[in-house]
Amino acid sequence: MARRLGLIIGANQYQDPTFRPLQAAESDAQAIAQWLVNTKGGKWAPGNVQHVEGAYATRELVESLVTQLCTRVAEPGDLIFIYFAGHAFVDERSGAGFLALPNTQYQNPATGIHVASLLQNTLLRSRAAHIVLILDCFQTGQAWNAQRTSPYDSSVLLGRQFYAALQNTPDRFIICSCRGNDFSPEQIQRNLGLFVYQFIVGLSGPVVDPATGIITLQQAYNYLLSATGEQQRPQLFGREQSLTILVGDPPGGDNTPFSKSVTGKGPAQSPMQPGTAQPAAASASFAAATMSRPDSGPIPMNGQSKQFYDQLMNMARQLVRAQRFPDAFAAVEQALKVAPNDLPALILKAQILGAGGRTQDAFTTIEQVMYIDKNNAAAWSTSAQLLCNSGQMQQALEAIERSLVLDPQNPEAYAIKNDIMGQLAMIQSNTGALSSRLSPLKKQPMNRLTTYLPVFGLQLLGLLAGTGGILLLELQRRITSVPGLLLITLALLFLSFNAWRATSRYGFVSFIPIVAASLLSGAVLGAVYKFGLNRLNAFLKLHPTFFMPLPFIEGWLVAATVIPLLVALVGFAVSSIMAKRRT
Repeated sequence: MARRLGLIIGANQYQDPTFRPLQAAESDAQAIAQWLVNTKGGKWAPGNVQHVEGAYATRELVESLVTQLCTRVAEPGDLIFIYFAGHAFVDERSGAGFLALPNTQYQNPATGIHVASLLQNTLLRSRAAHIVLILDCFQTGQAWNAQRTSPYDSSVLLGRQFYAALQNTPDRFIICSCRGNDFSPEQIQRNLGLFVYQFIVGLSGPVVDPATGIITLQQAYNYLLSATGEQQRPQLFGREQSLTILVGDPPGGDNTPFSKSVTGKGPAQSPMQPGTAQPAAASASFAAATMSRPDSGPIPMNGQSKQFYDQLMNMARQLVRAQRFPDAFAAVEQALKVAPNDLPALILKAQILGAGGRTQDAFTTIEQVMYIDKNNAAAWSTSAQLLCNSGQMQQALEAIERSLVLDPQNPEAYAIKNDIMGQLAMIQSNTGALSSRLSPLKKQPMNRLTTYLPVFGLQLLGLLAGTGGILLLELQRRITSVPGLLLITLALLFLSFNAWRATSRYGFVSFIPIVAASLLSGAVLGAVYKFGLNRLNAFLKLHPTFFMPLPFIEGWLVAATVIPLLVALVGFAVSSIMAKRRT
């Protein structure tokens, strides 16, 4: 059975000050994710929608999630919906477009997501029947000006060469909207970006087919063309071959095929005429991040007590949304005096304690709930959130999985799971990045003497071994003596290996003992030339049985001097390149 798969990404804050903080990118992502899984909205399966936002939305995680969704998870017949809200920029040197994530550096485009590569490797290779990619981006940097054809032109981000590929692969759509740029700031309406606000308004009424209840991509696009201004007006790229249905099922389950070509310069058909449907007000709950409500249970109270309890609980929830945790705690404590073992009140108390930093007290309250009802899904999801906040990610993952087994249709539990998965990925990413960033520090030992002496000693040992090999050749009076040649070869390999290991592990500082050892062998060679050359020649004339030719000794000393230095340089260069790639 065909599925609808979603990946929603939003980021407000960036490490690089080049990317100014955004106001509503994360709330836009939350609003779309909540609308898709809401039973009064898109009715998508909560387990099929992933939501990543804030500092967790690193380049590594987002790139991995997009690739996995498009190339591994999606199957023929599926629809993929990807929404990205954040910064985008054009490389000033290559002119290529990049999406910026919180850990992206403007001057190092490789730390962002190369749009053309992402589209080529995912959208065009996926087995999914339809893919819709919405790029709701703030256009950052002066490089846009050199290529844009209008004040809010988004086609620069994709690259002109990509249009032909989209035409050749139908049912792959890219919708671009400008959150803002050097010309205009980000525009907000009811805590949402103007594009997403109108998008949700349209999905909540005007674009719904009154006869079938379905919402198609073309209907949504046409509505946005008429409902948004020049800045947010979407540009659509792609060719539709079969009907792209975002919500609902067509009569008989048949996607009627038809072909349209969309270039981003205007609608493929006339926009919907005003008056075909009345816009529905966008619900504020789609944009606000609220604390999950626990499962309701029977409350053994009379009518007056029940009314008083409900008032206290509603007041506590409102105070939580206002982040007035001490007042909320006082209200829920009053509610618990009315119903001491009421599970919804106990769970809300645990949530308030956790939000207020009293984690241990929150765990104690959840244990009380578990003692009463160990199969309470809200208790398990609250426990998962507490464990996640405490850094116990594996236990948090197990707890949220238990919650989803008990209540598989709870969208808030899926949101907690996505958060846990995102933090796990972030920890793994940061661990790798931290180890690579610390590698230069590891290469600078606290006590350099403990580094110099072993490296120099091993190099000296290699020189002595090589000298021993030459003596073996001399004693056996054969230049092809296997033991002597083997010892010389092993000595040279040992010198090279030690040089490689030292520079790749300890860095440039290890050149000091390696250079010292090489200077020693070079000094021996120089001494032979300056002080012993004539004597050695005279000795060989008087004792011709000592067959060892002088060039052979010289060759060994030259090799022992030069080769370890070259190997050390190569080792240092390779380790530096690998460290940069890991970061």
